[in-house]
Amino acid sequence: GETSTWGESLTPTIVNDADFGIGIAFKKNGAADGAVTFSVDAIALTIWYMRGLTLQSTAKSVGNYTQRTAQSAYFTSLSNITTSNDAYATGTWQTGGGADDNTTQIWTYGYGFSIPRNAIISGIVATVEHKESNTADNADDTLVQLMQAFVAVGNDLQQANALEYPTSDTVDYYGGPGDDW
Repeated sequence: GETSTWGESLTPTIVNDADFGIGIAFKKNGAADGAVTFSVDAIALTIWYMRGLTLQSTAKSVGNYTQRTAQSAYFTSLSNITTSNDAYATGTWQTGGGADDNTTQIWTYGYGFSIPRNAIISGIVATVEHKESNTADNADDTLVQLMQAFVAVGNDLQQANALEYPTSDTVDYYGGPGDDW
């Protein structure tokens, strides 16, 4: 719909804050031994809002980023997620014998939104451009959630094994003009 805020009551003050962003975690599933490389080209957020009777939107690429992990794998070249240009942040995970491997979370923030104070936030769209190297091991996201000051808020919109990531560059959309998470 056109009124989704991912289950969260969002205000211009919240989305304009430098610590507002999105957290994404990836996972390698499957029984196949071997490695899979996740490649992330770009992450962006679009904020949909009402100002008067007009539905408006503004899109921004990620400004800042960090990663959090309990695993030994990290994304390299993480600065590549700021622009869709086929230069990727990459992380390679190795598992064997069917073990699932939870991976690093990428946390983004500092989008630099300046939504008018009197606007009503109606929805948020997160755009993630990515691919994987090996379809023998199902790669998917295990968390796609809004972050406020590095704390997850609202609903988790991860795809939960719905689709295996392809080996070619693909853009996935989370949320919508009416989804406030």
